[in-house]
Amino acid sequence: MDQVVRGSEAGKGDDGNAVTQPMPTPAPYTSVDEVMLPARLQGRNNVYSGCSCTGPCAPETCSCLCNGRARYYECNDNCACDVATCRAGRTTQQPTALDIRLVWTSERGHGLLTGTRIPVGTYVGHYTGQLVNVATARARDSAADAVSPVHTYLLVLREHTQRGVLTTAVDAKEYGNLTRFINHSCAPNLELRPVRLGFVPRLAFFALTDIPAETELTFDYGGAPPSAKIATTLPADTDTGAPRHKRHVTAPELALSAKPCRCGAPTCRGFLPLTIW
Repeated sequence: MDQVVRGSEAGKGDDGNAVTQPMPTPAPYTSVDEVMLPARLQGRNNVYSGCSCTGPCAPETCSCLCNGRARYYECNDNCACDVATCRAGRTTQQPTALDIRLVWTSERGHGLLTGTRIPVGTYVGHYTGQLVNVATARARDSAADAVSPVHTYLLVLREHTQRGVLTTAVDAKEYGNLTRFINHSCAPNLELRPVRLGFVPRLAFFALTDIPAETELTFDYGGAPPSAKIATTLPADTDTGAPRHKRHVTAPELALSAKPCRCGAPTCRGFLPLTIW
């Protein structure tokens, strides 16, 4: 069973046991707050028309939040609403006040620990790094496997649309934030939701359940959020006003890699999920 510590202070893993050991310094990386877009997408990501709300946005009246889309779309730079007061429509754009710390796990390297209780549904943070295409992601994944079969910082999201599969790949090896250290678990306490302010989704983490203080944060590397398996219509194109095609997110075909899973959950599958390209 994996155990979690921070420096010389004991934390707890899924079994609640404490250990004390020094934490190795992670490999250096540059901290960034948002996904770094390639040159061809810079200035072109904000493709959605905005709402015309003059006060705080509400699901009943805001065009960005209505029709049950509040969990996957947010107000953007084209919206008339006030960034400072629009909290319902800009959940992932608000700063978090969570006490999240880097820890060392005995089996899985670095991880993240919450110092305070996190209520179910709370936005925890979003994954940042370099947005790369599928060919680059596959090449980097193979190169990472050749060096270290266990550690990689690629997060790959597959969305199934009427036009095929849309893949979003973010590499946090050289650029990223603390979410790059979130470990996998077959019984996670976070879920990943693709939240859209623009065409490229924000890969946001939300609490799946009430998370007690001094608990490691984890998500399932191989699963889509259960709540995302619903078809939705994207906001209208800003140029033509025409509705965009429908999309839905589904869990990928669950294949397992040859990499042992050490999450320690009672429902552990035994091996880490395999990336389906």
